[in-house]
Amino acid sequence: MTFAVLLFPLNAQAQPAANTLEMHNHQPKSRSVEDLFKQGVYQTLVGKYRAAIADFSQVILLQPNNATAYANRGLARAAKGDRQDALKDFDRALSLNPDSAIAYYNRGFTLSKLEDYHGAIADFDRAIRIDPEDPSAYHCRCLVRYKLGDMVGVAEDLRTVAQIYLQHGKLDAYTNLLAELKSLHELSHPKRERSSARAVISYRRGGFSQ
Repeated sequence: MTFAVLLFPLNAQAQPAANTLEMHNHQPKSRSVEDLFKQGVYQTLVGKYRAAIADFSQVILLQPNNATAYANRGLARAAKGDRQDALKDFDRALSLNPDSAIAYYNRGFTLSKLEDYHGAIADFDRAIRIDPEDPSAYHCRCLVRYKLGDMVGVAEDLRTVAQIYLQHGKLDAYTNLLAELKSLHELSHPKRERSSARAVISYRRGGFSQ
């Protein structure tokens, strides 16, 4: 999993909207707040994080209480590796809009990269309370719970996220989660132990088994 960009669908595979691409290719002479924001989203999606940070900073100068601009600047900073400043942006975004599930998700993802697993779970919990149908927070919380040894929580999140992924035809996303868990298991267990290890939960046609 990765960060989620605000303005477009909350999904790691989100693509820039057509009007954003058009705006990128034909820059207007005078850039409005909306144009700056869209440009920042585009730059984030194509991996130009410094440019994205500059665009969102301009939006914040013009609209100091724009929670979404802080959240997206935080995302760009985190993706660039500047996680402490990213956390400050997410904190500011959430102080302005405490109901932003994506901001909680992105802050949780950043905390997990800093190995603050309990803090990450707290943010994923908040994201899920706000948007219980989004699979991203369940997916990441599942991985963090595994790192903490919470196998009951892992099984719980696997069941939930599997239902959401499969309802939306996203079997590949579910398969990727299982692969990530397998990788974590192999890193945390010596080779001689793996042959006898049992899966917490497995998917098969027609249902799940423990």
